[in-house]
Amino acid sequence: MLMPATLPAKLRQYAQVETERDLIETLSKRPGEFISFFEAAAEDETWCEKNSAFTKATMEWMSSQALNERLSRESIEKIAEIIHTHYPVLHSFIPNDLTVYVNGTDFPMNALLLMAESEFFQDLIHIKCHLQGKSELELHDLSSEHFRIMKEYLYTHSATGLWKFEKHELFTLINEADAYKLPGLRYFCEDQMKKYIDQNNVVEMLIEAHNASWNHLRELCFEFINSRFSVKLTTVEEENEILGHAEMRSLSFEFFDFSQSALMLFSHLKNLVTQIVCKGVLTLDPSFSQVVKSCTHLIGIDINGSLNFSERLFDIPSEIEKLDLSSCQWLTDDAFKRIITITPHLKKLGLESNLELTYVGFSSLQKLRGLRSLDISRNPHLRDDDFSLIVKGSPGLIELKVSGCSGLSNKAFFLVGKNLPQLQRLDVSNTAITDGMLLEIISRCEGLQELNISHCRELSEKGIVHAVELGHALTMLTAKHCHLSHAAVQEITTTRPRLLFES
Repeated sequence: MLMPATLPAKLRQYAQVETERDLIETLSKRPGEFISFFEAAAEDETWCEKNSAFTKATMEWMSSQALNERLSRESIEKIAEIIHTHYPVLHSFIPNDLTVYVNGTDFPMNALLLMAESEFFQDLIHIKCHLQGKSELELHDLSSEHFRIMKEYLYTHSATGLWKFEKHELFTLINEADAYKLPGLRYFCEDQMKKYIDQNNVVEMLIEAHNASWNHLRELCFEFINSRFSVKLTTVEEENEILGHAEMRSLSFEFFDFSQSALMLFSHLKNLVTQIVCKGVLTLDPSFSQVVKSCTHLIGIDINGSLNFSERLFDIPSEIEKLDLSSCQWLTDDAFKRIITITPHLKKLGLESNLELTYVGFSSLQKLRGLRSLDISRNPHLRDDDFSLIVKGSPGLIELKVSGCSGLSNKAFFLVGKNLPQLQRLDVSNTAITDGMLLEIISRCEGLQELNISHCRELSEKGIVHAVELGHALTMLTAKHCHLSHAAVQEITTTRPRLLFES
């Protein structure tokens, strides 16, 4: 029997089967290989259409297996992915094995496609169909017009009819997509909302999107506001894990000036704001004090690159957990010690490119007993003794960045492994770390997940490969401009195929 042109070599054995019926019977005993064969067949449009009886029987078998719960969720999702990818070829072969009743209208449907896209539908089909031996569902509180949009999305991963919906209808669909656990459909609905965003409703829309975790609509509101006001709104969710607020919806509000329009916008959003960003000379303005005092959920303050020391910094709430003081040329040991005194609950601290700090200032870090993340990058003046004070005074660190600290020797890097065994993220790029100290850190910090060793000229190819072998917890490795041959890169990617590796 002629096989699909794209059939993998490992499945060529099935060419010995003489008939389509025998092929299906043989493949059905090996569902994994059946799905791989189905994918190859779908990629060969001519074969698929020429062997239409096989294609139709295959779709019926897979749908039946899904409906009768004989396939894993992973397999169901893979089959649906193949159907979506090759929908123009396969759509006429999709069996209707389920009837969905919506507001007096019946919709012939394919159960596998519903189950693959939504765990809500999978659970509902299990309860209403599988356990009761039925092949029909009834959905309440949903219009037939809205379900037609859902059906199109479930089958094609598109929603071409959304353009005609008014704003209130789109909001209804967004909520329905949430209820039926269809995040992809919700994304399309949120995207259509862009045409309804204007100066009068953007704040209200942003607040609703933020509170409901409609992330795409929130980003669209950010884009609208950032292009029209002297502010920049962003999210900082990636930091919430370090700060211990994984469930929190974050909102960073950066002022470029304290204009009336910027302050008015802030007054509407202040109860959502978790981080304030003020650079340049803004910390000298009385409005800085008013802003940082008025946020009810403020966690972080970023004054990275501010030009002057300001007494208004002492209006910073003592409860904040993140502070970025990077590139502040005014930051002396005395100023740093005063700031640390009023912010004892810091968990994340940025001190990048602060060359005025010495061991006198760094000794204050021991007061921050909850410190989990520290960035002291780009400080070529930092020496081993200074570094010793830092790591010994901050035993709870899970993230450390020392990129560009060229004054550190092996003595300093030995202290990392010895004093910070719970470290999860480490950036030693542009340093003189050697193979021995890298392996020391990897072996002692067993939970190390993210590592940056870019531009580390003292590291050998052998040392890097060995570090990857030892780092069982590693999920991300950045090794730009390191001594790595093509063969070494291949070895790393083959040994650790799931490692996010950039070289």
